[in-house]
Amino acid sequence: MAKKRPRRIKGAKPSDPLVLFLNAKGFDLVARIVDKHPGHKSLLLYPTIANEAFALELYLKCLHRIRRRRGRKVWGHDTKSLFDTLSKADKKTLSKYLLEIVRQHPDYLLMFSKGISFDASAVAQRASATFAKGRYWSDMNLPNGDDDGFVTNAGVGNLCDAIVKLILELRPDWEERLKNFRFRLPGQGLLPT
Repeated sequence: MAKKRPRRIKGAKPSDPLVLFLNAKGFDLVARIVDKHPGHKSLLLYPTIANEAFALELYLKCLHRIRRRRGRKVWGHDTKSLFDTLSKADKKTLSKYLLEIVRQHPDYLLMFSKGISFDASAVAQRASATFAKGRYWSDMNLPNGDDDGFVTNAGVGNLCDAIVKLILELRPDWEERLKNFRFRLPGQGLLPT
């Protein structure tokens, strides 16, 4: 007997950047919700940063798909490489947006005074392989550090915000589509928004 193929989302294609954006937003929201959890900070640290880094990876891949870089395949968990292969204009825009966002963070001056860089490339470097390594923190394999040796997720969520800002400038209709997105699961029907 032949295996049944898994169902696809109706009307969506595997290369649809909107579907990738929705996927990224889900992991981003999970990381933010877990980060606000009132207890178990140590236990939730790596699940939070793994989800955050995976959201960043997916947002970067979404931006690549929107830009449709011909002949350039984007894959893997290396957010630094995904960032580095963006156009100079996109990197410059994201760096500008990131600085605008992090300067509003209540701990920005404290982290900056300790030498933590909020350059978009440094943030992407710190997030590289965090999704893969964070899932197996029990192996004591720490996530990547930046060139200054900092191993932190500082700025990762903010870089996600910067990428979302750029994506929504390129695809302004996606904000409404995001608000109204609902899965239809077999046997359950439409899930709530």
